[in-house]
Amino acid sequence: MDKTNNRTISQKKHTKIGNIPVLTNRFTTIIDGNEYQTVNQLRRKSGIYSHVKQNGELESEFNLAQGFNFKMQLIPDTQLFVLILGNRKYRL
Repeated sequence: MDKTNNRTISQKKHTKIGNIPVLTNRFTTIIDGNEYQTVNQLRRKSGIYSHVKQNGELESEFNLAQGFNFKMQLIPDTQLFVLILGNRKYRL
C-alpha cells in the first residue's frame, strides 16, 4: 500500500504460510506423503502460560520445573484472584 494516497502497489493472492500435518486415526501424522509416529510425548517448557477463557476469565497456568503445577484465575465480576491446585480453589 502507498500510504500517501492509499493505493495498492502490489498484490499476491496465494501465499503459503506453513505446512499443517494431517492426523490419522492411529495418532500418526502424514507429512509429504510419509507416515510418522511421535516417539516421545511433547511437553511444555517451564514457565507461565496465560490465556482468556471463553467465559471471559483470565487464566494463567504455572508449569514448574520442580514441584506441583497450578493455575491462577482472575474472575472479572468480583476482581478476585483464585488459585487452583488440583481440584481445589483458594481465594487470594
